[in-house]
Amino acid sequence: MIPVLNDLARAGEMVARFGGDEFVLVLRDLDVLTANPQTKVGFSIGTDRDDVGLAIEPRADPMSVRLDTLARLREAGVFTFAMITPALPMDPERLVALLAPLVRVVHLGRLFEKPRVATALAGLGLDGPLDDAWEARTLRRLR
Repeated sequence: MIPVLNDLARAGEMVARFGGDEFVLVLRDLDVLTANPQTKVGFSIGTDRDDVGLAIEPRADPMSVRLDTLARLREAGVFTFAMITPALPMDPERLVALLAPLVRVVHLGRLFEKPRVATALAGLGLDGPLDDAWEARTLRRLR
């Protein structure tokens, strides 16, 4: 459902599940989100690079749009969080620096579908190992 709604949204506008089968255009519906002090909004951010993110999720919003949306939500007083999942090729220290002022909580996830991800990244010239050792090193650097 979200890819269909993304196609209908304006450039730079993110669609998010509000609850059950309800969706919001995050920034357009900011008044709905800020009306309830219990609201928490978070996005998956698996990398600090738009090209890597778009290679894996071509119909999703680029990482830079997700970060900008988190910044605007945080400024509006919404509790924000990020899920670093899947952990993709990145500069972990740079990603931490980007997220630190934008979110109150970060959840770390695992990289699944490694063969599919490796194939998509090879198109960017990123053919390094995406094995368990790489993932463990990256997640350690994020902590």
